[in-house]
Amino acid sequence: MSQETATAVRVGERGAAVRSFASRKVGFLASAAVLVAFFAINASISEAVLTTYGFSSFVNAGATVALAAAGLSVVVMAGGLDLSVAAVVALVNVVVATRMQDTSASMMWVSLLAVGIGVAAGALNGVLVTTTGLPSVIVTLATFFIWGGAALLVLDSPGGSVPFDFADLLTGVRGGVPNAVLLLLGLCVLWLLLSRTSLRVNILALGGDRAAARANGVPVAGTEVAAFAIAGFCYGLAGLFLSALTVSGTPNLGADFTLNAFAAVVVGGTQFGGGRGTPVSGLIGAFVLYTSYSILFTIEAPSELNYVLTGAILVVAVVVQNPRRLLVSRSAEPVSGAGG
Repeated sequence: MSQETATAVRVGERGAAVRSFASRKVGFLASAAVLVAFFAINASISEAVLTTYGFSSFVNAGATVALAAAGLSVVVMAGGLDLSVAAVVALVNVVVATRMQDTSASMMWVSLLAVGIGVAAGALNGVLVTTTGLPSVIVTLATFFIWGGAALLVLDSPGGSVPFDFADLLTGVRGGVPNAVLLLLGLCVLWLLLSRTSLRVNILALGGDRAAARANGVPVAGTEVAAFAIAGFCYGLAGLFLSALTVSGTPNLGADFTLNAFAAVVVGGTQFGGGRGTPVSGLIGAFVLYTSYSILFTIEAPSELNYVLTGAILVVAVVVQNPRRLLVSRSAEPVSGAGG
């Protein structure tokens, strides 16, 4: 091979790598840009969001869905779906609201119990998916009723209470920085550390092509259980934060919570079907949605427009993530009247 040919090959490989990187990151970068734009619009309409109290309220309001969406993103990256997210968050919430006492020891142990419940529920979801061979959407629909029923057994109606010190620990402000920001950044750091292990690669490989992943030695069952367990960990954190935010327990979060969590995953750039994404995308997607709702609230638009806006953002997000697939599907359509 001549020097010119070798150089051309290297340039071509480098260009392919750049294009591959851009393809993987386009949804994430687009959602981050949308978040910045929406936040700027919100700040121009209401400068209160730029104050310490206003920004803290903004972050606190979106953090529960953001944490849940981060966990859901991991399941989606592995090629699965988890419909039990709202039920697990509700179960953790009611356990905290009925068990936590106003002592440091109680706050610590109940917090560990809450996260443990989330991890256990997620891991059991994964075990059921791998052992039954059923689609994850079917399995998690069943466990949605199981975890939801367990939440009602713990607390059959809204109630309970959470110590003020615990609520302040998660929703308060330290040194001008909302504690919720530190929690979200901590989750990002945990994922960054996890990304340096083979688990992240295995999750993406599983979501990209299950058969190929198995053929290349990826422990499919273990990876799937791990993905659901990580999701459960995030659900546990979401339940803890919800408890601190509302200082009470709510056994039924309703369908809106699940809808918002799934919407945040898509808006953040994680591709349904698996093989691409990051939990950080779920965090960003959740705040894109919440910022859009905040804008509508500030201009006193009808609350029903939230659903319309969510749908519109979802459509745009899907198109941005899959422009090539859209063009291919359009070009593959038969020309009307041809071959008549």
